[in-house]
Amino acid sequence: MWSKFEVQMDFLTKLCGSVPSDPLMVKKWLEARKPANRPPDSKSIDEVAAEVLESAPEEIEASTLIFQRQEGGLVVRLATIRAHLKDCARTLSRLWVGKVEKEASFAVKVLNCVYYDPAVYWLPILSQVDDKQAREPTGTLDKAVHAMTPRGMISALKTYEYVENARLRVPLLVMTAKSGRLSISEDDLSSLFSYGGVHGYAGERSDGEGRYVATIKRTEALEAPKN
Repeated sequence: MWSKFEVQMDFLTKLCGSVPSDPLMVKKWLEARKPANRPPDSKSIDEVAAEVLESAPEEIEASTLIFQRQEGGLVVRLATIRAHLKDCARTLSRLWVGKVEKEASFAVKVLNCVYYDPAVYWLPILSQVDDKQAREPTGTLDKAVHAMTPRGMISALKTYEYVENARLRVPLLVMTAKSGRLSISEDDLSSLFSYGGVHGYAGERSDGEGRYVATIKRTEALEAPKN
């Protein structure tokens, strides 16, 4: 039923933290990103907020956008990669692939047929230099932000962590027919990550950060799980 792939994302620009460290901001940040219908067995807003706060370093300033930590290393949630791919697939489906009548769109195929390995939750942020997990961000940057509100233009300063020469190794599962035909071909998977590499992943994409090149390797075909 499933074929297993490993996708290596080598970042050309900074990989930037995007998780707020301020406890008051975390819940608002999660509320803005929650789906209209909560999937069964998924964590509640409060549960995810608690997880974010537990994985944040104690010494960080409250206003900083951070990377989460696990066992002393920097990590991202693997689920954020799937969210990235769904976002990219919707754009490709609408503006590049198009849709054949009576067939599922490219975006629907990615949504229903491309998953991450359920055995993996945290994805370590690696260094391209030595392929080891990053223990600390390369540094932090301050950025002026401007926004229009009902009371007029406001300006603020935000701080975010970043890692240079970052690498992620992403385990993916692609649904495969009994004939061996992939629901999403390797060429289409390559196109998805080619667009994603230009679009960017994680924070500060509007400034050109989070851009990457992807190497896709099929590792094995998996049997359907037995009840």
